[in-house]
Amino acid sequence: MKRAVIYCRISSLRQLNEGESLDQQERQCQRTAEINRLEVAKVFKETYSGRKDSRPAFDEMMAYIKDSKRGIKAVIFRDIDRLTRKGSHSFTDIKLDLEAHGIELIDSYGYIQPSINTLEHLGMAYDWSKINPSRDAEMMRANQANNEVSVMLTRTVGAEIIYARYGYWNRRPPLGYINTKIETPHGRRVVLAPHPEEGEFVIKVFEMRAAGFSDTVIADKLRALGFKRRNYCQRDSSGRIILEKQGKPLDERAIPQVVLCTVYAGIICEKWTNNQPVKAAFDGLVSIDTYNKANKGRFFIQKTDSGYKLLRDVQPVPRAIHRNAHNPLFPFKRFVHCPICHKALKGSSPKGQYGVSYPTYHCSRGHKYKGYRKDDLENLAFRTAETYHLAPEMIDLIEATVLDEWQSRKQEQVDDSAKIKKHLATLEAQKTAVADKIVLLSSPVAIQALEAKLEALEIETAKVRDELAKPDSEKHDIQQLLKRTRKIVEQLPEVVSDKRKPHNQGPVFSLLFEGIPTYDELASGTPTLSCLFAIPLEANGDKSCLVPPAGIEPAHMV
Repeated sequence: MKRAVIYCRISSLRQLNEGESLDQQERQCQRTAEINRLEVAKVFKETYSGRKDSRPAFDEMMAYIKDSKRGIKAVIFRDIDRLTRKGSHSFTDIKLDLEAHGIELIDSYGYIQPSINTLEHLGMAYDWSKINPSRDAEMMRANQANNEVSVMLTRTVGAEIIYARYGYWNRRPPLGYINTKIETPHGRRVVLAPHPEEGEFVIKVFEMRAAGFSDTVIADKLRALGFKRRNYCQRDSSGRIILEKQGKPLDERAIPQVVLCTVYAGIICEKWTNNQPVKAAFDGLVSIDTYNKANKGRFFIQKTDSGYKLLRDVQPVPRAIHRNAHNPLFPFKRFVHCPICHKALKGSSPKGQYGVSYPTYHCSRGHKYKGYRKDDLENLAFRTAETYHLAPEMIDLIEATVLDEWQSRKQEQVDDSAKIKKHLATLEAQKTAVADKIVLLSSPVAIQALEAKLEALEIETAKVRDELAKPDSEKHDIQQLLKRTRKIVEQLPEVVSDKRKPHNQGPVFSLLFEGIPTYDELASGTPTLSCLFAIPLEANGDKSCLVPPAGIEPAHMV
């Protein structure tokens, strides 16, 4: 009985999950072997694209059957498209290569027929008298298999590109997300939803980055809380798990990669969207403002009338202004805008012809110079602050908001401390288990490996203890905090006009307005007031309006 091998292939694990079974192909090929009275010596299976010339299992099979000691006379496969999807030229090369070694190809569908000798009845044979009656059918099927790839990829990838531009998701979820399906106007589509465990850690990365913490500090904090990236499974060509890798902590080198990913702000920007930002059909884990602060200008998402723009290496404020952002001589320069370009006024003291300095707020960014004497602008700010007063119930509402925020932060600290203690207990338990194993072992190699693991656990435990022992920078006397808050809001005009503390003047002044007013708006008395001064609140109040506009958060009050 002649000996043969079986070759089975699928293109991806997705096909495997959708019912394209390698085992089913093998059963068909086994039946073909029985019909042709062939002994199956070995079965080769793999999950690999048929458009590749080099494939692990295919290359192994070719080496196996060309070994004359094996005595292989045939290769059985279900269909020509399982052998190759590169067209008739690739199929012909494979067939001629195997025929040179006396090996024939047999497909379960019967496209390939044996060659015949047209002069056999005369007992003669020439190269030209040996013909393949199924050659045209074979070439047609091989080319059809090649064309099917283009059709399938055009249909599937084309649809995925369209849905990506609609804001849906088409691949594995990134760290902090899970894939979920929802009903949409475009049918049932995949979107991202927060991961129940990873999501809060990704949010913490952005919030700490936006608050100015270094990547090393952030990584130490996450490590102390016990955060690790998800486990990774490595599969063989048949989809069977052969290696499972445990997730590693998020180190400082990986944090920039996380904060650069726009999908965390609910924006998709990739090749399929022509590298243009598209609003996702799902919410981000953080706001766009938090994303921009965390990236510090390296990436900047800008909202426009037509959608969004993704800017790179943005320096919104010139370096000179950054250095002198809190120049005590010009306390209002970041809190009053130019009426022409609507950017923050600059401050300088040019000298006149007699060497006298004239402190001036000014701007000339792409337009005619616009300048205001320091005393004129600041007196206007003082008069504006004296115009508005808070009702007692509004002061009570502000005080309640501060108390709520303090309690929220306090609870967050308690939760973090509990997580750190839990992680510390886990590490201690692991150390004990490793130490117990060392006592039972006699192999020097095994003991050395466990000692190295124990040393690593000791180092990690020490870092977690250090994190737990760090002083709490958020611990404040709540009564003192409320007292200072009430003093500021009750004496707002006095704080704005107090030249002894210039670093307080601008931030407190900004509390009056919804955005940053221009000089002309202040002069005409038409700035957009914040909800605290613009409209009365109901008895229960809406504390959300007390959040200051992005970019003009008050500095630390002294």
